[in-house]
Formats: sequence, structure tokens, C-alpha cells
Amino acid sequence: MKITSHFEIENLNYGSISVGDSIYTPDGLDADIISIQEQGEMDCYEIELNNNKKIRTANTHFNPVCFRQENKKKIWDNITTQFIVDNFNKYKFEWFDESNYKDFNDFKILLKALPCHEYEPSDDIEICESLDDSKCIKSIKYIGKETCKCISLNDPLGLFYAGDDVITHNSTFTMLALLYIACHFALMRDPWKFFGKSRTTVFIIALCAVTQGKAKEIYNEPIRQLIESASFWHWCRTHQEMLNEEKHLQESDVIEYIPWTTAVDASVFATGNGLQWKTASGDGNIIGLNILVGAMTEINFFLEAGKGWTPDKVYRFFSKLKERISNRFQSNYYARFILDSSPSSLDDPIQNWMTYDAPENPSNYIWRGSRWNLYPEEFPSFCDVENLHTLDQKVTEHHNYDVAFRLYKGGSGKPPIVCETESEASQFDNADLIWCPKEQVTKNGTASFLGKAKENPLDFLKDWCGEPSGTPDRLFYRDDWIEDCFDNGLKNLYGSIVALADEQPEHLIWNQIQNQFFYKVMNRYYFYYEPNVPRVVSVDQSKSRDCTCIAMSHVEKDPNRIDEHTRLPMTIYVTDFTIVLVPKGGHINLDAIKFFIYDLKNLGGINLRHVSFDGWQSDPARQFLSRAGINVDYVSVDKLPEPYYTYYDLVTHGRWVCGKNIFVKNNMKSLHEVRRKQTGTIKIDHFEGDLDYEWEKGNWQSNVVTGYNAKDTTDAITGNIWLMNLYSNEFIPQKFFYKDAQLERTIENIEKKNAQLLNSLNLV
Repeated sequence: MKITSHFEIENLNYGSISVGDSIYTPDGLDADIISIQEQGEMDCYEIELNNNKKIRTANTHFNPVCFRQENKKKIWDNITTQFIVDNFNKYKFEWFDESNYKDFNDFKILLKALPCHEYEPSDDIEICESLDDSKCIKSIKYIGKETCKCISLNDPLGLFYAGDDVITHNSTFTMLALLYIACHFALMRDPWKFFGKSRTTVFIIALCAVTQGKAKEIYNEPIRQLIESASFWHWCRTHQEMLNEEKHLQESDVIEYIPWTTAVDASVFATGNGLQWKTASGDGNIIGLNILVGAMTEINFFLEAGKGWTPDKVYRFFSKLKERISNRFQSNYYARFILDSSPSSLDDPIQNWMTYDAPENPSNYIWRGSRWNLYPEEFPSFCDVENLHTLDQKVTEHHNYDVAFRLYKGGSGKPPIVCETESEASQFDNADLIWCPKEQVTKNGTASFLGKAKENPLDFLKDWCGEPSGTPDRLFYRDDWIEDCFDNGLKNLYGSIVALADEQPEHLIWNQIQNQFFYKVMNRYYFYYEPNVPRVVSVDQSKSRDCTCIAMSHVEKDPNRIDEHTRLPMTIYVTDFTIVLVPKGGHINLDAIKFFIYDLKNLGGINLRHVSFDGWQSDPARQFLSRAGINVDYVSVDKLPEPYYTYYDLVTHGRWVCGKNIFVKNNMKSLHEVRRKQTGTIKIDHFEGDLDYEWEKGNWQSNVVTGYNAKDTTDAITGNIWLMNLYSNEFIPQKFFYKDAQLERTIENIEKKNAQLLNSLNLV
């Protein structure tokens, strides 16, 4: 049997398939079915579309549908049938099928790319307005419980599951290793005597993941499926029945089966000799346990999940698990710790340990490999497929740029870089370069590996080369870019100020900063630098934990640099100040912010064209300023990455400058790209970790971390830039003044020049 259609899979009678049949995989390849595993009875539904197409699917099966949009763009999600059932009356769902794409291969590639997740319903969901009505779900009805199966393939990517379970090649190896140890443990006559433990000791295999649910999904359920499919494992209905079976086997000279049961308290199941399997999602779950074997999967899941997980916290969990196994069992042969994970960044403590520390200990076995190490037959022009006796003989480096390219692994603030010639590679150390094949040969033709690497060098390095990157996905991965942004000639608050909620808000901020940025002439205040140019102010506000930042900016022109597109002097974005309010000793005074903006316009004479807030508790301030005749906008730089990408472009091309502020500097270092768990979209966020407000403890060149693990100031600055681009017709610079005369922008010099001017006019 040859199964080639997605709908054939969905409507397939699994009772009609057998080992040896061929089926397509999510990456568009054909693969043979090598085993069929029972999943037991599951709740099944029949979905009917408006075009009368019908699909039968289990409640945990993931389905590609669209029910929402972002900025008028349709968003496709892979969500369970159960979610559709629960929200059928709330949302309208369009079903995705191969007819959505002309090229069926593109459809299969998209299915692979769609993230599988259980979407959390929210009132903030932007319901899609452009669904194809003919493909929308007309009805969904429960058809009862049916026996479901999962299908194992000989595909390099691993397994195709018709249900909810996803098993990678990493976790598959881990499960086999765990079962290997469990079998040996079950065959022992007296494990308590063997390990030198009292008879009250309960031995534990700990299955660790970011959540209990993730541990169950990746480890527990698949392991149970393997046990259930094997004839030498005997399921016992009760715990007492398993104890009776164990006693019988201990008295026997022949072991024909190993008993196991799910009837155990606070455990997922127990196998022979009372070995219990538990899930854990933090070091609190393993306190007091005699852990014989621990398994931990995908450290990146922890960081992506958020919820307080930082690299250091993950490392502590990892270390405590290892230490508990080692301390309780003194490195016994069966006492093992298994970590299966895709490579991450060397900035990650666990990845750093695996790369540098772990190899120093001979008891650690570390294995990683590239795609061409594992499957050299897919790379005939690059690999020596005639001689595959050992792993080391699989790959022959031709040093030939006709069939290969080199990839710089990244490091010292530089991202991975593709090198197609020797001259491009010569700027890097050979130890930091990897030879990679240009092409991959599949059953469906030749795919460009060079194209994959160019598209996303960082993901290619981790996913295809099996190598950790030398740098995380930092937005500004070069520190010199950041340093070059700060001009000593521009004034700014180096640190922060305090404005607490129990103080009177009127003039609270103005009184603290006026003497630093404004000078007074005949009872009028003037900004120290080009006071009449149009400006914008943006606020990223908080209440108690994070800082609040108020940023003001304007645009100028640099007469010494010509824009290659407009052939005009290049526009420069100048941030006039970044005022950071820290919650020292209480809550930040939010009312003081609106009064300060009012003071900037009415006392400081600022030509204030537009103001923006990020939305959080900003309605009162926006209403107040609007009544005062100030244009106020709502600008959120979190929803889409474009505002930060604009900021990135300005910084990397030397088109944004600011006076020195330690919070801004460290905010910029903390920015990195993350992928939203639910939608798979990119956002710019900061690294997780504790905040530090004590800027007085260091100087500009020190490693002080003030403002790190936050992005309050950069959010405000990015809001400035977004505002000026949004109303670009109001911000056309008429003067060439930035660095034109290398002004010494001190209030003393300005007051001296003003005094000279007044004297020349016989004015005092």
C-alpha cells in the first residue's frame, strides 16, 4: 500500500495498514512503516466542512486550522481536535488542506513547520475576517471511542504519530536506555542488597521536563506504549498483584516476563522489583527521592516556557538531579543521568558544561553528530559512502568549495556566518569553522543545504550540524555597535531618579532634571541643545517591579554622509534624554509622568509634536495630555518585531545616538529574539533574570549589570523612533547640526554665550 495524501492519512482505516506499507512524512519524503503500536481507545470525532468533505480524527490529534489573524494576516495553528470541540461555538475554523497550495510539496513543508500546541483561549484573540467559507467547519460530532494506533517509520526524522505523542530521535534513545536499565533492575534477585539500601528504599526513575505535562508527553506515554507492545512485559491490575508476581518470579529459575502496573500512588507506573517512574518539573519534585536514573529533555523548552525559568535556574535543577543520583548511588553502573537536547548556545550554562567540562570526566559519554555523520548516503558528493566501518570514516572533508562551504560557529559577539570562499573563511580560526555539504540528495530530488544555512545560520548550526552556537540570538551581538551609539557630547542621566507614589506628582520629575537639561533666560527655560526642533516623547511605564522610562528624541541630518537611496544627507536619530524611574522604596508615581510631559511643553518650551504610551495603565495620562492639546498615541513595540528591527538597522548603521545612560547600554545587551510558544511568531524580549538598579556601584567601562534583564529604556527609545517614522512628514530636518561644529553642550558654555548676546544688546 502506498499512502500519499494528507487526507488519506486522516481518513485511513488503520486496521488496513501493515508493516512494510509506505507513507509520506512531514518533510515530504516517503518512508516505510516499520512498526505499528496500539494507543488504545480514544475519543473520536467526525468533522464536516461546508464543502461536504469529512474527516475522522481523535481528540488529541493536531489539525492545521485558521481562526485568528494578526494585522489582518491569517495565522495557521496546529491545534487539537479537543480545542476545536470546546470552542466550536466561539470561533469559526477554516481547515487547511493541500488545495491551499498549488504545489503539494509546499503544503507538506508547511505542515512540518507549523508548531503543535494547545492554544489558550483569550479575549484578546483577533478573530480572522478573511476565512474561506467553503473550507470552514460546518459541524463536528462525537462518534465514540475507537482503537487508535501510532506508526513508526524508517524516516530519519523519527516517527509519524496519528495522535498527540511526539517522539524525537533524542528521546527515543533515552527511552530505550531507561528500559534497558529497568529490565536489568527487574531481573535482580535482591536490588536492595546489590545497592546497599534498606528494604524500605523506593528506587526512582525520574522523568524531567519543563512541566509535568511535557514530561508525561515526551517520556511517560511513549514508554508505556513500548512496554504495552512488548510480550515480555506483563501488566498487573493492582499493586498487590505485581508484588505477588515478583515473589513468584524470585522463586523461579526462569524469568518469562516482567510485571508492571499503573496502580501506584504519586507515580506514573512501577516496573519489576518495585522500581517506580515519576515525572518532575523542578528541583522541588525530587527532594528526598532515591533517584537511580534521571532523564531530562530539551533544556530549550525550559527557557521558552518562561514562568521564571532562567538559564541559571535550569542549571541548578540539572545539577541537583545529577548530584542526587551520584550521592545516593556512588556512581554505580546502573545509576545514570541522561540529558537529551538539541544544541543551544555556549552562553547557556548547561551547554557550556557539556562542551567544556563534561568531556574532562571519563564517566560522561557525550554524543552529537551532524546530519551527514548520521546519513552519509544523503550526501554522496561530500561523504565517503564506500567506507563506513567507523563513524570517523563517514565524512571526508574535501576542502572543495564546489561541493562544500564552511560555517563559522560564532563567538566573541559574532553570529554564525556562511563562508563560500577561502578568502571569506580566512578571517576566522580553523577550529571555529565547520565543513558542510552544499546539497542533500533525497528520494524526491536534491535540496540546497547552502540555501538553508544562508537563510538561518544559527538554526542550521544547531539543527543540522549538531553544534552549539557561540552566541545566543542577541539582537545586538556586537558590543562595539552598542558602544558607538553613546556620544560624550550629548547630555543624559547616567543613572536613574526616584519618583514615588506617596509624593506630590506636580513638578516631581521636572524639579529633579531641569538643571541638567535646561537653562533659564529672563524667566524662560530653554533646552540646552537645539530647543526649537520638533520632538517626540515615549513612555514605557511600570508600577513596582520594573523601571519606568521616559525618552525624548528628534532627527537631524549628517552633511558628511549621503544616503545611497535618496542621495541626500543621511538622517540621524538623536535621543535627547532617557529618564529612568526606579521603584526604590515603593511604587512609581504614575501621575508624575503626565505632569512631567506637561512641564516639558509648558515650562521647558519643547516643540512637542507627539507622545506615546505602551498601554499599561496609561488611559488617565493619555486623557489628561489630550485635554492639554498634546497629541497622544498608543504604541506597543512588543506585538511585532518590526519596531525593534528598525532600531537595529539604525544602530548597526551608526544612525542613532544618545548620551550615556547605563540602563540603556545594558538593556541593549539583554535584547534577543524569542519565538512565541503559542503562535510561533518572533518577538524581541530581554534575557530572564533578576534586575539590578544600583548603578552607583560601577562606572561605564565596568561590568556593572544595572538595567540588564530588562528593556524599559529601549522600549521607550524604539517608541520614539516608531513615532517619528509614523509621522515622518512632521520630522523633516532643516538643519545640519549634529557634530557639525562639535559643540560643547554644557549649560555653563551656553549661559556664557547667552550672557554675551544679552550684553551686546544692552539687555540684562
